[in-house]
Amino acid sequence: MAEVQPRTARAAWPAPGVSRPLPWARRRAWRTLRRGSGLFNLAFLALVVIGAVFAPQITRYDPAASEVTQRLQPPGWLGGASRAHLLGTDQLGRDVFARLVYGSRISLIVGLSTVAISAVLGSGLGVLAGYYGGRVGLVLMRLADIQLAFPFLLLALAMVVVLGVGLLNVILILGIAGWVGFGRVARGQVLSIKEREYVEAARAVGAGETAIIAQHIVPNLLTPIIVLATASVANNIVIEASLTFLGLGVQPDLPSWGNMLADAREYLNVAWWMSVFPGVALTLTVLTVNLLGDWLRDYLDPTLRNV
Repeated sequence: MAEVQPRTARAAWPAPGVSRPLPWARRRAWRTLRRGSGLFNLAFLALVVIGAVFAPQITRYDPAASEVTQRLQPPGWLGGASRAHLLGTDQLGRDVFARLVYGSRISLIVGLSTVAISAVLGSGLGVLAGYYGGRVGLVLMRLADIQLAFPFLLLALAMVVVLGVGLLNVILILGIAGWVGFGRVARGQVLSIKEREYVEAARAVGAGETAIIAQHIVPNLLTPIIVLATASVANNIVIEASLTFLGLGVQPDLPSWGNMLADAREYLNVAWWMSVFPGVALTLTVLTVNLLGDWLRDYLDPTLRNV
């Protein structure tokens, strides 16, 4: 019998004095985030979230309090302007910076709430359509095709006219109207996943359909759904601002960016700060959410794991 050679002892790692590197996933996340303007996007989005959460601590002005004697004051950092209002005041003497900070709450609430509704509703219907197929899948996909035949903004406008304006109505309308994208993505993924070996093995050992969906189907849907959700957040923020700008969104008394832009229409020549600051905030917020969505897609894409 051949003599068995002793197994060589593994050298200690890491060596003394050498710090252990980050795990692969964290290293790759940091590497992809550093590309381009990823860190700037993350920092700006963090500022928006902090402003929305701590708005009362950030500004001492009530965003709805008007002071006619201070109306149309220019930003405080301009020469000769009062420093009491950092970004100036609007036509009613309300502080633009306070309304800008409080307005981020509306945008984040609408963006996150509508996507949560769309993702749950669309993913659930997509799983049913993809897993069971048959008439259930046919009916659901035909409903999706019919809804896709209408422009999204036009459909939202029609639903607002029926249900009325208001923050809650806008959330419900955008949440329900946005299910199609999530449903189609979920259905496509389920059609592929349900034919794989581990699903067949689960059926062979007697696993029920509910257990298969919960343990094998849904976890494999998370990556594409999360990536789609980030793009939908940015899209819904823009649509809410558009509806509010047209007078069909949130209530006029709420300090939203759409209301600020609507109020600034008649003062473009005499008070440029009323439109520029909410417009820049809206543009940068949507841009950073989209770019972070691209980073998230690159990070979660299994084909890029060796990058």
